[in-house]
Order: sequence, then C-alpha cells, then structure tokens
Amino acid sequence: KSTSVVEILRRVVKQLSTLCGAQFDPNITDVSQLTSKFAAYLELTSQKCPEGVCIVIDALDEMSDEHRAQEFTWLPRDIPKNIKLVISTVDTRELGKRGWRTIRISSLAQRTLSSIMESLLSTRGKEL
Repeated sequence: KSTSVVEILRRVVKQLSTLCGAQFDPNITDVSQLTSKFAAYLELTSQKCPEGVCIVIDALDEMSDEHRAQEFTWLPRDIPKNIKLVISTVDTRELGKRGWRTIRISSLAQRTLSSIMESLLSTRGKEL
C-alpha cells in the first residue's frame, strides 16, 4: 500500500508539534497548509532544540503520486542548520535539483543483513 503525502506530512508535523510544544490540528488535509506547518515547525523545533534533531522519512519512492509527491515540492526548501532530514528514495534526481546532498547506498549482502538483524534483536533480548 502506498502512503500519501498528506499522511506523511500529518505524521511528521504532529511529531514536530509535540516536540516543540505547539498546537496541531490533526484533521488538516490540505497539502499546502501541511507543507507550511512543516516548515514553520522545523523552525520552532530548531529554536526549542538547539542541540539538533534528526528526522528520518523512509521509502518516499513508494508514496502515491497524488499532489505530485514524487517531485518532493512538499519538502521545505530550507532546513535549519541544526535539523537533519534523512530520507530514502530510489530516485534522487529531484533532490539533486535542489542541491541537496545525496548518498547512494548499495544493497547489503545477506550475511550483513542477518548480522544487523541479530544485533537489533539481541538488544531487545530476542533472537532469530
């Protein structure tokens, strides 16, 4: 199932509003309003958390294409210096057009994946 840009924005903006102590109406469905809130709450979070915050958004290439989501126009152009936005996507061309730094990560070997999973599980007292 693909995720919509509205769902992603509402989730991220809600978390940022909680972090910076701002009010957020979870019923907002307008992409331009959510995009504006995202940028505004990034600024607020930047001020409230001077030590910095890292936001990770995974699998943007799997989003539905409504609202031209694959063009990433809903992502703020300017990110405060102490906020790190890490996103994963297969196609980075649109991000490159913004001048954003991209890093290509190749597939991991099965042995490496197993090692990572075992390590993650062991920290929780579980095993494969």
